[in-house]
Amino acid sequence: FPVTIHAVSQSRYTSPDVVPSGTTYTWTFSDNTSVTSEANSTTDESSIKSYTNLLNGTNTVQTVEYTVTPKSGTCIGSNFKVTVKVNPVPKIPDFSKNICTGSSFDATPVGNGTTKIIPAGTNYTWVLPSITGGVTGSSAETNSTTISQTLTNPTTTNQTVTYSVKANTNSTPNCSSTFKVEITIEPKIQPNITCGTSNSTTLEFTWDNITNATSYDFEYKIGANGTATATQSLAAGTTSKTITGLTAGNKVYFTLTPVGILCPLPATKLCSNCSQPTIVNNN
Repeated sequence: FPVTIHAVSQSRYTSPDVVPSGTTYTWTFSDNTSVTSEANSTTDESSIKSYTNLLNGTNTVQTVEYTVTPKSGTCIGSNFKVTVKVNPVPKIPDFSKNICTGSSFDATPVGNGTTKIIPAGTNYTWVLPSITGGVTGSSAETNSTTISQTLTNPTTTNQTVTYSVKANTNSTPNCSSTFKVEITIEPKIQPNITCGTSNSTTLEFTWDNITNATSYDFEYKIGANGTATATQSLAAGTTSKTITGLTAGNKVYFTLTPVGILCPLPATKLCSNCSQPTIVNNN
């Protein structure tokens, strides 16, 4: 006789046949290595049920077969089989990720293993998430096959969006579980470059140090139509660069990019060095 249960449910069987009042049952099970918590019953029971939750450790339906012996008084009846179908329940660990503002994330679970079970046909539902800092782009979804949205952080500091996601399977909608998706949205970080000291042959560019930058890349060109130099590197903590070999009055376009942070944004600054002073001889 077939019985269907969810992966962590108790099973119960009631015979459709007419049985004498007071009939009791004992049973043994045929082990399925993909299911745990199966148990024999060696004492007379008034109903056929499992007293432990059957656990399906796979992403597919498993079965457990029980051989049941009925007994009425001193009369022992013929054995019969009870087959229990154990459906899988999604088992998905919490997910976290950092992204840049204006980018999308994909938290759709993939793969199966000891820490993750994703039955075929699993879909995802969530209500409006919890947000900080006025992040935009999040919404509630129902029966989605993916977990992905594009989020924008309007501030200059990290903000978070936290989803509580319910995973369901199409074939067994009552077999569900909930997990958390937490997305940190980082702002784009751009250096604030200023024009420093200069003379007729040199020109300094300065900026504030950017926390967590492991280095800086820079390049420059002289004049709007000039050819940019090859990209060069500056050590972490550097806050100025002096360009040499200039001619008085040169217009220098200096581009600086922080390296080693998630969301770098290059900045370009135009500065001019000192013009050669004109000396007038009145003699």
